[in-house]
Amino acid sequence: MAESATHLTLDKGFGQLTFRDRLPATCGIILFRLEGKDRVEFCRIVLETIQSEDSWSGFFAVVTADKVRRRPLHEN
Repeated sequence: MAESATHLTLDKGFGQLTFRDRLPATCGIILFRLEGKDRVEFCRIVLETIQSEDSWSGFFAVVTADKVRRRPLHEN
């Protein structure tokens, strides 16, 4: 079984790099935009987000306090 990685980031510029460099669809990216959340709330949202899908491979997701938006990554 091939392993795929999911990258968690707070860097808003990472999305531009992901699509500009055509990151392969075998990985996943989750960008968290949770400004103003305390550590406990931040960690709760991160854990719930990760556990909400069996796999994030092939997607770029943006997570805010009230929603998750997923966009497919490029097929190579």
